[in-house]
Amino acid sequence: LQQGKQARCEQLLDEAQTLQPLSAQVHALRGQMAAAAHHDAEALDLLDFPPGAGEFDYIIAHGFYSWCPPAVRDKILAVCGAHLAPQGIAFVSFNAYPGYHAKDLQRRLMLYHLSHAPRQSPMQQVREALGALEFVASAQPTGNLHQAMLREAQASYWEEITTKGAAGLAWFHHDLLSAHNDPVYFQDFVEHAAGHGLRYLSDTFMRVPHVMDLPEDTKRALAAMTDILTREQYLDFVLNVPFRQALLCRAEVPLDHRLSPGSMHGLQIAGNLVPLEDGPEGAEFLTPRGKLTVKHEDAKAVLRQLAAAWPGAVSYDEMLARQAGSGTPVELTEFLLRLYVSKFASFRREPSASALVLGERPEGSAVAREQARAGTMVTNLYHEGVSLEPAARHLLGLLDGRRNRAELFEEMRAWIASGEAAEAHRQAAASKPAAGTEETAAAEPPSLDTLEGDLDAGLRSMVALGLVVR
Repeated sequence: LQQGKQARCEQLLDEAQTLQPLSAQVHALRGQMAAAAHHDAEALDLLDFPPGAGEFDYIIAHGFYSWCPPAVRDKILAVCGAHLAPQGIAFVSFNAYPGYHAKDLQRRLMLYHLSHAPRQSPMQQVREALGALEFVASAQPTGNLHQAMLREAQASYWEEITTKGAAGLAWFHHDLLSAHNDPVYFQDFVEHAAGHGLRYLSDTFMRVPHVMDLPEDTKRALAAMTDILTREQYLDFVLNVPFRQALLCRAEVPLDHRLSPGSMHGLQIAGNLVPLEDGPEGAEFLTPRGKLTVKHEDAKAVLRQLAAAWPGAVSYDEMLARQAGSGTPVELTEFLLRLYVSKFASFRREPSASALVLGERPEGSAVAREQARAGTMVTNLYHEGVSLEPAARHLLGLLDGRRNRAELFEEMRAWIASGEAAEAHRQAAASKPAAGTEETAAAEPPSLDTLEGDLDAGLRSMVALGLVVR
C-alpha cells in the first residue's frame, strides 16, 4: 500500500469521526430544504408507508434491498407492487451471487475480526478490518490465488476510500461492515418480485460488450435461450456478476425484448463529442470518457453529426435518411448500440431540454443550481453527473433567468473582489485527495484581469455541459 494514501485515509477517517454528529444534522437540513423547494419531499419509515399514497411513475430503491432485514426487503417490493403506476418502472439494486461470493467471504472475515475487538472509532475499524485481510493473505503460500485475491481486495478498498473521501468511507461501512448485507441470485430476486405482482424488465445497463467477448459457442447457446430470465441467470454465472440494478414493471405489462432497427424509430441520439484532427488510425473525437477513434466513413459521418448537434440530439430516422444508399439500418443500429453501451452516446424519447445557445438572460437547470449550493457534483439535463470547480458552481447559481451578461459580470466581479472566490478555491484545494489519486486538483481562482474572457468561456461551458435550459 502507498504510505501517503494510507495517511490520507486516516486523516479522512479522523475528520469523519469528528464531524459525524454534525453530518447527520446537515443531511436532515438538506432534506428539509428540498421539501421546501419542491413541496413534495417527505422522509418516513418505509414500514409506515401510507396505503393511500397513490401511484408513482418511478420508484427508486438504490443500495437498499440487500442491506436491510427480510421484513423491510419484502416491504420494498410490496410498496412497488401496490403503488407503481400501470406503465411505471421500479429501480431496485442489490448485491448478486455468484459474483459477490468472494467479497462476501472478505466481509465475513472482517466482521468476525471486529466482533472480537473492543469498541473502536471508524478509523480503527477500517484499519483492523483490512488488517484481518492482510493477516489471512500473509498466511498463504507466495503466489497463492487466495492470497492474490485478498491483497487485490485490500488495495482496492484503500483506493476507494482515499480517492472518494467521505463517499468512499460511507461505501465501505455500508457495503462491508453493515449488519445486513444479503446478496441473492437473480432468479430468487425475480421470484420475490413476482410474488408482489412485478416482472423483470431489464437492468439499467446493457451487457452487450461483455457478451460480444464470449466464445462463439457460448454466444450461440445463450442466443438459443428463448426465456430471458433463464438467459439472464446463465449470464450471471458466465460473467460472475456481483451487483444488479434491476428495472421492474407490473406483471400484466406486455414486453418485447427483441432488439431490431424497428426498435430505434422515434429515438433521439445524443453524444458529447468534439472532432479532432484525423490521426493515422482514423478520425478522432474527444469525449468525457477519453478519445474515440473510428475508421469507417459511415461511422465518421454519424459521430460528426452528433458532435454538430451537441448538446442537442439527432433523431434516428434523420440519421437513417442521411445514410440512405450507404450503410444498412442494421449496421447503423449496431454502431449506435455500441456507442450506447460504451457510454459514448445516450438514447431518449424526447429532444433534450438543454439550450443550444445562450439566451439574453441565461437560465440554468433548477436541479443543478440547487445541487451546486451543496457540493461539487451536479446533474445535467442528460441525467449525467458533472463535477464543477468553485467558480463554475458560483456562476451556475447566478443563472436564474433574471440576469443578463453585464449583470452576471458584475456579480462575478464582486465575488472575486470580496475574496470569497479565493477562499472557496482554497477550501476546494485543501479538501482534494492526496497526490497520486485520480482526482483533479481544484482550478486556480478566477482573476479580475481575465474575468471578461473567463465569463464567456464559463457560459459556453455551461451550454456544452447541458446545464442551461435557455
